[in-house]
Amino acid sequence: MRAYVGLVLIEAPVSFYGFVASLRGPWAVACAIARAPGSRPRGKGREEFVGSMTGALSTRRILAFILVLAFVGFRVYLDTQWYVGVSDGRVAVFRGMPAEIVGFDLYHVVVETTIPAEDATALALYRNLDDGITAHDRAEADAIVERIRDDVALASGLSPEPVP
Repeated sequence: MRAYVGLVLIEAPVSFYGFVASLRGPWAVACAIARAPGSRPRGKGREEFVGSMTGALSTRRILAFILVLAFVGFRVYLDTQWYVGVSDGRVAVFRGMPAEIVGFDLYHVVVETTIPAEDATALALYRNLDDGITAHDRAEADAIVERIRDDVALASGLSPEPVP
């Protein structure tokens, strides 16, 4: 059998293992070890050896899969969470949770309004605005912002103005 590997012509026996064994590098070494007599346990010991290797490998793969699945699930969960809080001294709508894990914020600002946070937190109802007011969805978060805008305008003696 003739085969080109890269730009090198290799002539090898017809069998696949013979072809791979003629290659240089890790595949050739692995194939040679797998095919060499006495290179691995035989009989009962062989089954234990092969079983322990596949068991460890599958356990690692399952664990990796579970970790990836947990990360993706947590990320999807975070993307469904909304709250109203303070960003750069203004009332803002956030997506995520008002927390951080190991220095990573679990939130990001979606909309920063023109409402000064100082004016909103001066009202008793919004005193804890820095901690965040949770909402079920974006529409409810926007409704909370409009309520804050109206309450701040009423407290300052101005009539509430609709925002386009």
